[in-house]
Amino acid sequence: EYSDVVEEVREMLTGKVNILVDSGIGIEQIIGDPGIGFGKLLHHNIALLSAGRDVIPMENMSLMWGVSRKRMFSDLLGRNDAEDRLAGTLGVAAMAKSRAVDIIRVHDVPEHADMFRAMFALEDF
Repeated sequence: EYSDVVEEVREMLTGKVNILVDSGIGIEQIIGDPGIGFGKLLHHNIALLSAGRDVIPMENMSLMWGVSRKRMFSDLLGRNDAEDRLAGTLGVAAMAKSRAVDIIRVHDVPEHADMFRAMFALEDF
């Protein structure tokens, strides 16, 4: 159990990033991934997603979300089969831009591409 999941994940990432930077790897080559779904309850995942870039230790590093078909959508939406979690996945992926997420790991590439094309078309209008 986490007492403050955002702070604890940020501290863990800070330690890992420092090791990489100290070994000569540039920050631009490092991608921060808060580990959505790995050993976390629904409220932990929601807190990390809501925190956006606050979870990564350095402002100029990339942030990735891997939320595709996660079990959190079973808990949140009652979708027990991974194949039935696309709507939840798309909803969270749509929020990624507002949280300044740089990379999204997905299973359903055509559906995500369509969603982002539609979103960007509306933004450019």
